[in-house]
Amino acid sequence: MGDRKHLIGQTGQIRVDIELLKRLNERVPTGTFFLISDLAIQNMHTKLLQSFLFVLIALIVSTPCIAVEKTTLSLGIDYSTGDYGSEPDTRIWYLPVSIKLEQKAFVYKITIPYLQITGPGNIVGADANPGSGNGNGVTTESGMGDVTVAVSYGLLPYHPEELFIEFTGKVKFPTADENKLLGTGEYDYSLQTDLFYASGRAGIFGTLGYKFYGDPPGIDYQNVYYYSLGLNYHHNHLFSSGLIYNFKEAATTGGTKQQELMFYSNTKLDSKKKLLLYLVKGLSNGSPDWGIGLSFGYIL
Repeated sequence: MGDRKHLIGQTGQIRVDIELLKRLNERVPTGTFFLISDLAIQNMHTKLLQSFLFVLIALIVSTPCIAVEKTTLSLGIDYSTGDYGSEPDTRIWYLPVSIKLEQKAFVYKITIPYLQITGPGNIVGADANPGSGNGNGVTTESGMGDVTVAVSYGLLPYHPEELFIEFTGKVKFPTADENKLLGTGEYDYSLQTDLFYASGRAGIFGTLGYKFYGDPPGIDYQNVYYYSLGLNYHHNHLFSSGLIYNFKEAATTGGTKQQELMFYSNTKLDSKKKLLLYLVKGLSNGSPDWGIGLSFGYIL
């Protein structure tokens, strides 16, 4: 199987997809550049939505029967804190479990997170979009977060110093409890195209995307553009590090854009195990003041 890579910046707190970050070290020993354009799915009929979700699940379930070349289990922990434009601070613990199945042309991934949010209720879920809380008092809510499913298709196998093109469809399932403000209780959708190029030890990468949000009762979210720009350097075949700037438009009228800087280090422990460490510094009221996290990946 040819080397294939992603580095996809997520909206919300603009968390970078941690499993994909680790693949910078695993698959591209030379550095990367890639670009993502994200097209929204809008005004879809309920039956069509259900059919689309069923197809995604069926693809993942059936994958072991159609020549899976690699299966990776990832466990992560992410902590962030910030005031998001109003006191007191909100603290978020995000603990995702992911399974990624890879074929020659396809990559399937499902992420199931646990979430704990302590704050006045002015943000919703791991995306940290504006919520409906009145800011009176601090509460702690915890439980299952929103499950995310993604299916990617690469036009050609990846080769160093050649442009790689990949298409991805994503669905966020509303599995988090909206009454606890752990999620919106709505589906979110995106379609995206990934491009990247690798050459030498150092690399530059970026993302450009667009996401469609479902609107929970009482909140009118607007679809948003987001982008990321970053540098990556492979110190050797086992260790790489880099810096990423993330930006996302405000999800509500009169809301605050999200901007962050993230430093990461990516270590290949052996042929089956990988470890990613990262630090996040928020640059706007729509982002946490700071955050820290790690993710461990194991090839089954």
